[in-house]
Parts: sequence; structure tokens; C-alpha cells
Amino acid sequence: MALCKSAISAALLTAVLLAVPARADMSYVAGVTVPNNAPLRATEARITAGQSWTTNFFSGMASHGFNSMQGLLYQGKVTSANYPTSILPTSAGINLPSGVNNKVVGIPPSAAWPIAGFSLDTGDALTIGRSSILALQWLRIANGKAVPPTIEFNNGCPSSSWVSGPCGGLASPSATFTGSISGATLTVSGTVGAIVTGQWVVGAGVTDAQIAAFGTSGTTGTGGDGTYSVSGSQTVGPLPMTSESAAWRALNAIAPAVAAALPDALQKLASPTVYKSVLWVQGGSFDLTSITPTITEWTAMEAAYDALNLPGAGTTGMLYYLPIRAPNSDATTGSNAILGGVKFVRDNANGRTVGACPWYQWAFSGADNIHLGDYGTIREGECVALAEYVTEQEGTLFKPLWRALSGNITRSGQTLTVPFDRPVGSFFASASMAWMSDANDGIKVWPQMGFHVKRSGVDLTVTPTIVGMTVQLAIAETITPGDVLEVSYAYYGPGGPNPGPCSGVGGNLMMPGPASTLFPGKTINSWAWPFLESITA
Repeated sequence: MALCKSAISAALLTAVLLAVPARADMSYVAGVTVPNNAPLRATEARITAGQSWTTNFFSGMASHGFNSMQGLLYQGKVTSANYPTSILPTSAGINLPSGVNNKVVGIPPSAAWPIAGFSLDTGDALTIGRSSILALQWLRIANGKAVPPTIEFNNGCPSSSWVSGPCGGLASPSATFTGSISGATLTVSGTVGAIVTGQWVVGAGVTDAQIAAFGTSGTTGTGGDGTYSVSGSQTVGPLPMTSESAAWRALNAIAPAVAAALPDALQKLASPTVYKSVLWVQGGSFDLTSITPTITEWTAMEAAYDALNLPGAGTTGMLYYLPIRAPNSDATTGSNAILGGVKFVRDNANGRTVGACPWYQWAFSGADNIHLGDYGTIREGECVALAEYVTEQEGTLFKPLWRALSGNITRSGQTLTVPFDRPVGSFFASASMAWMSDANDGIKVWPQMGFHVKRSGVDLTVTPTIVGMTVQLAIAETITPGDVLEVSYAYYGPGGPNPGPCSGVGGNLMMPGPASTLFPGKTINSWAWPFLESITA
């Protein structure tokens, strides 16, 4: 059985990125300056919500000879000693400066970029969200579509869910109250909702006050009325205040700054910006007691972004692209967070919730037990871009390769038949399901290709075979009528070390899609989503 690799080599990555072709008739593709007489171009904005940068960067794409920004992708500019390069970092939300310039910049090709030692702050550090938009732009180019300039930014914090984490989760304001600050102590009364450690206090005249751990310096608050220790020292209030996550605070600083930056005659960017989508890369709830917490949190997440009424979203709201994260490298099973995310997307009928790509099939960085490596980050971004392209360019809500929405798992003798839905989009109209298991795409041959059948908690011996849009599972042990069988895909696995080179759980089922625009010789595939269900034989 092949072993998973921690990352594709930098030399190979450089080679494939350098091989990306430029279109001579596209005046604003990489390395080509927009003519001074070019008209202003309508500008899209994309939000990446969550953690997609922590260990999966390597000095930015520019250091590999690929100019990730020029004409295709733009980034905000900030003023803060925390960010020496002045480019809004992909880690916006952790340490966002109090002031954000009304400036949008394109980064020109330069051997001196990024500045050594500040790869976290360059704004072109490698992320899933950044890669998805670049791949979307190249898919547009490859298929003769218009290529609007795009502003992409991240509002997130590591180790966070929607409601919890070191920055107070990722959520919109969770509490309103009457507050007063004297020195570094916040006194709260009339609380509606719950104050969370790590959140920021927002109110007239309040400056950079972040809530410390409950009980710090003898304070009494634990989420409701009481006293709290906050960063900085100031005197303000009593007056109406709210508490909100660092990620939401970042969003509320970035969005107005982007609006104020446009139109930009130099960059040929028109106003207003059209907010198109949110890519959620954080995963599900930390509460794993059932699937409900993830469904509840993702429902609240979409409602909160909709309530912002960002420019261009109109009355219909933005699109939400939701990948399914991989289990940790040392995991031997999936989780209720994964199953909750799958159910949320499959059951959602708002016409704006899109099932993007799972990422069990990519190698990890090897530095921890959860984050994708450089190659996997770009390939996951490409996979998300495929969902974006089908939904927005072909006008049909993308649905991935997943357990069929209608049609049961059936049994005939010793064989179970599992039906799958064909992915939506022209790229998959005549494609066939296949197994994929090379060291970079698919990682390895997973036990039973990722399929498991259990009876009374005991794994049965399964031989999977693809037949049309079904997978037939031949079971070695005798099955009798009335047996309760648990059938799954990409939910159980052998596990591995922590830190580790890949997920401990995975599978090999996919359907090949269009040619990759970033990696010659590769295709952008729709990978099968995990599932877990029980049937009676």
C-alpha cells in the first residue's frame, strides 16, 4: 500500500506554475499591464471565512515564479507596524490594525517580493481561498469567459468554530449590553446574549478592547453581567456596547475600506464592488455530541453574512461554498461535525449553498495533524473553483459526487449497491467514476477504497467495484435477512501519527473533470463526499 507524502516538491510546484499559459488577448492577465485607455472594470469581492493560511504558505506564490495578483486578484492595503509590508494579510482577524487604508493594490512581479521574514503579512501567502479565486479566473480564461478583477480577503482566526476559539469564534456580535470601561476593566449590565473570551468590545469611543480570559485580575463575568478584563486602558461609558469576534471586527473594517477605495482609475477598478460569495474553510462545530451543533452554527453563519447586505448581494444574498474538511491525521473515524456539514449542504434548499470539495484526498503539511500542504492547498482551491465556475458561469447550482439524494442502498445476495449522483456541470456530463490513488492526488490506496460495511460494530470484508453511477460492495461474510448493516465511505480509516502527512481517514472515489489550468497533465476532479448510514438487509 502506498504511503501518503507530506507535500509535492517545491521544484515541481515551480515547474507547473511557470507552465501556466498567458492569453495574449487578455489585457489584464498575469504580467500584462492594463492600458491607460482601458475602461473601468466591474470588480468582484470574495470573502474567505475561517482558517486557511496557518501552515500552508511558503513565502507566497510569487516566490515560485507565479504572479498571483496582477490584474486577476487585488488585495487591501493597511497602515500598521504589525504589517511591515502594508498588505492586508491573509490572517486578518487575528491582529487587524485599528486603521485600514481606503486602498486596493495589485502586486507587480518582483524578485524582491515578498519581503523576507514577512511572508505571513504579504497578502499573497498561499491559501485555499486565494487559490480558488486564481483558479476560477484561469478557468474563465480557458473557457472564453469574461474575467472581472477580484478582491479576495480572509476574516478568520485559527483553531476556531463559528462560536468559539481564541478570537471569540468567527461569529457576528453575540451579546449586547450597557458597558463602561475604566482602565482595563469592563463593567457590564443588561446583557442579552453571551460574551465570549477573545471577543472585541464595540461601542462609541471604544478603542481596541479585547476581552481576556474570564476571571483575569479578579473579574467576575462569565458571559453575562459582571466585570471583565480587557486589553488597553481607557475611560468610556456607560453606553450601549456589543461584543463580536475578531473575524467579524475585521470584516467590518475591511468592507468599508474596500468600498472607499473604488473607483480606482489607476487600477481600472469600477465601483461599487459586487460581493459574490463566502468560502467557509473552517469546518464544523467543536461540539461533537451530535450533528445538530454544526447545522445550527452554519445556519447562523449564512444568516449573519446575509444580514450585512453587502454591495451587490441584493435581496438574494451571496453564494456559500462549503467544503468538507478532512479528519485529523491521527483520526480513525470521521466526526459529527463532518456528518453535520454534509447534511446541512444536502438538505439546504436556499439555492445559494454549494457543496464544494472535501479534502481528505490531499497531503498535509506534516507540521501538525490537520493543515493541507502547499500542493493540496492549491488543488483544494482548484476544486472549489470548479464549483464556483459551474454555479456562476454555467448558471446551475453545483452539486458534487455524493451519495444519491434519491435511491436507497440495496442488497442482492452478498452484494450491496450504493447509488451516487453525477456531479452537476457540463464537465461531468459524460465522465465516469474512477479510483484515484497517486501520491499527490488521492494520497494512497485506502483500505477497501474507503468503503466500509459493519455489522454489530465489526468490519466486514468488502470488495468495491464501480458499475456506472453505483459502487457495488461484494461482502465476503454471509449476510442474512434482517441484518443491520452500517455502510460508509471516507468515514473510517487506519489513522496515523500526530503530526502526520495526511488524514487518517479517506477514500479513492472521484469523477475526473476539466483539465487543470495550474497543473498541466492534471484534471480538476469531483471527489466523493463522505457518508454514513444504516440499512436492514
